[in-house]
Amino acid sequence: MDNRPPKSKGFFQSVYFALVGSVYGFKTEKNFLTYMGICTSFFIINCLCHVTMLQHVVFIVCLGGVFSSEMINTAIEHIMDLYTPELHPEVKIIKDLGAAGVWMWGGAFFIMEGIYICHALLK
Repeated sequence: MDNRPPKSKGFFQSVYFALVGSVYGFKTEKNFLTYMGICTSFFIINCLCHVTMLQHVVFIVCLGGVFSSEMINTAIEHIMDLYTPELHPEVKIIKDLGAAGVWMWGGAFFIMEGIYICHALLK
């Protein structure tokens, strides 16, 4: 008997699987709730600062980058934990690189927000 998960049979099933993965990420990874709090706070600040439509678009793109890289990092961590539950130097490097990808997007997000807020304060 084949125990592999089902392969998507079409667009809507792919979307369903993506939603299942998203719900899993939000339910099991504490960072997602932290990110949601941060992005909600920044969205409110952006609205109070009257940022432009383009700035909202950049906000959404950065936010998508942070969340998608966190999902990919979570997948990498699960794959590596399946590979070996023991501490292995190469597995540590792989997990650290995944975390660095999230950190890069997060850094861009915070820098962007800093620019928006400073610009609004200096008007």
